[in-house]
Amino acid sequence: MFWRELLGFPPHDPGLYEAAMCHKSAIQPDTRKEQYTNERLEFLGDAILSAVFADILLEKFPMQPEGFLTRTRAKIVCRATLNELARQLGLDKRIKKAPYVDRNIENLYGNAFEALIGAIYVDYGYAHCKQFVERIIRQKYINIEKIARSEVDFKSRLLEWGQRHQLQIRFLLAGESFNEKTNGHIFHYQIDINGTVVAEAKGATKREAQQAAAAIALKNINRQQNTTKFHRQIHSKTTIA
Repeated sequence: MFWRELLGFPPHDPGLYEAAMCHKSAIQPDTRKEQYTNERLEFLGDAILSAVFADILLEKFPMQPEGFLTRTRAKIVCRATLNELARQLGLDKRIKKAPYVDRNIENLYGNAFEALIGAIYVDYGYAHCKQFVERIIRQKYINIEKIARSEVDFKSRLLEWGQRHQLQIRFLLAGESFNEKTNGHIFHYQIDINGTVVAEAKGATKREAQQAAAAIALKNINRQQNTTKFHRQIHSKTTIA
């Protein structure tokens, strides 16, 4: 009953949605298998959610440049927004986890929301994922106009993160072209962290391109910074002056 009311359509496979709410700590170590937790569904849902909001933003802001769309999407799918959205939808009360897992653990609720999107995709496909997200927007759980107007300095956030971790971050101009449709320049920036390019984006101004690239970099870092592979890759690079 909960899932039908939340989704707006009946689940074909209710077990998928229960799995989306299952944190890995809820599975006994001797029987733990990835398919019983929400990690794989979260991975899938993250990609689908980015595509859904790309579709929605393109439709809603047909005249806005790529940099604006990238920054707005990054603000929508950031951890703070998704964590709060999950709470508003009541997912925080559905998550299964071990007692020792902190109720306020960073990303716990947002990850569950992404896993839910992954479950909808597996159960029904992309169209139902978009339909579900659009209904959330109509019900004012997400105010896209307000989010788009809010100013988030992604570049400063990224540089502060680099200072905390003693990493060299460089914004590299990778190219510049002229857009005949807008009669303006398009700037292409890459973000280099200790010799590794971790993100890139384009914008109508240098600042716009840098902000868009920084937003992508922060999202990638947020998802990867806890992995040994990420730290090893970044810290093993020789710092370029």
